Amino acid sequence: MTSLTLSDDEIVHLCQKVNSHHLKILSRPSSGRKVFNITADVVVKFGLGVTLQEASAQQLAYRKVNNEVLRIPQIYRFFSRQDSESYSVGYLVMENIEGMNLEQSKWEESDLLSRVVEAMNALHSIPGDYPGPISGGEAQGSLWSEYGSGKSFREIRDLESYLNERLTYFETAIQMKEGGLCLCHMDAAPRNFMIDLEGRLCLLDWATAGFYPRYFELWSIEFAQHVMGESFGPSLLQHLNATPEETLEIQRLTLVYRYNSHHTINQSLDETDKIMASVAEFGTHNHAVPV
Repeated sequence: MTSLTLSDDEIVHLCQKVNSHHLKILSRPSSGRKVFNITADVVVKFGLGVTLQEASAQQLAYRKVNNEVLRIPQIYRFFSRQDSESYSVGYLVMENIEGMNLEQSKWEESDLLSRVVEAMNALHSIPGDYPGPISGGEAQGSLWSEYGSGKSFREIRDLESYLNERLTYFETAIQMKEGGLCLCHMDAAPRNFMIDLEGRLCLLDWATAGFYPRYFELWSIEFAQHVMGESFGPSLLQHLNATPEETLEIQRLTLVYRYNSHHTINQSLDETDKIMASVAEFGTHNHAVPV
């Protein structure tokens, strides 16, 4: 195991001076969450969106998934510091993995897709007792509003109620099954998969992961394909073999997403009702989903 002797204060100082210290920055320039090397073996990911939920999900997957099927960076430390009265900055210290992500590889000309399918199936075999982030708290990611889910889910009926409050506008509903929760990454895009220097498949960025029904994962893959215009998503979905019931629930999650994308914290209830009435009318004519 890699030894890291820097204190929390020293790590914060490095993060604050990351540009002037000429450290190797691994994250995209546009990203609000920065990743850089402390040493050749250790990286720090930090920012307002770096949370205990991410660290908990990543460490659970690290412990539960066969390293030969899917390599996941080991977590060494997580801590946070208050940035203001409302926000805190998270610092995630973890194993550095060198390699090439799937955006840079010809995954369609190799066995990579079948390996990704095997890895996703391994994740989905890990059961959960309650929905949402592994360590609790609000759910984050594309399905929810930009502010997150706004509430935590103690049991599956809480999540079902949240979804059906939104689906009411589209005159449909979801019925969730007890015991149907599994570990979902919720951002299984080519940029987050990597082939390390030994040829092992790796998966990064666990910020939106949690326990959900498998069709949540399938929805997130389909959503990423629409946003990014990638061919990876449809190929992966085809090999993950969604059932007819899952396909129907994916359509309903799209309606939840449409509701959440129109609903902001500053809108009055009357304004929201007017907006969603028009959205529901559009959905009835174009994407009708039976109850």
